[in-house]
Amino acid sequence: AFASPESFITSLEPYLPIVQQAGLYPSVFIAQSALETGWGRSDAVQYHNYWGIKCRAAPGFSKQTWEIYDGQYWQGKLLFQGYPDLVAGVQAYCNKINFQREYQGVNRSNRYGFIDTLARVWATDPDYAWKLQSIIQMWGLERYDKEMASDGQ
Repeated sequence: AFASPESFITSLEPYLPIVQQAGLYPSVFIAQSALETGWGRSDAVQYHNYWGIKCRAAPGFSKQTWEIYDGQYWQGKLLFQGYPDLVAGVQAYCNKINFQREYQGVNRSNRYGFIDTLARVWATDPDYAWKLQSIIQMWGLERYDKEMASDGQ
């Protein structure tokens, strides 16, 4: 477990160059990690899956989760992907967004558009984008982004 949200954020800093090289927003990466693991308290951390990436077959681990389908709350166990180390997990996170078909429509022109369009595909929680934005603002995570010149923020 992590002593504080600050120590959790600091633990992810060495992996931010991978995220930046993939053309993704480090602030979103950190916010998703925090949200999906409860600031590192989830058992998923020991499997190096900080982003709630599910799988259909081994290597995976089962854990309690919740989803919202057609406005209905569901709670139960699902299978999540396990990774041999955090580098592999971070690379899988980046590859999922960059190469899986359902993420082709993600708006990369600015962080707000990125979060809004990513959240629609990544999570069933209708408040997911708002939660990510809140974490980014509360912890000043935008400082990790090297925004594109076209980003009007």
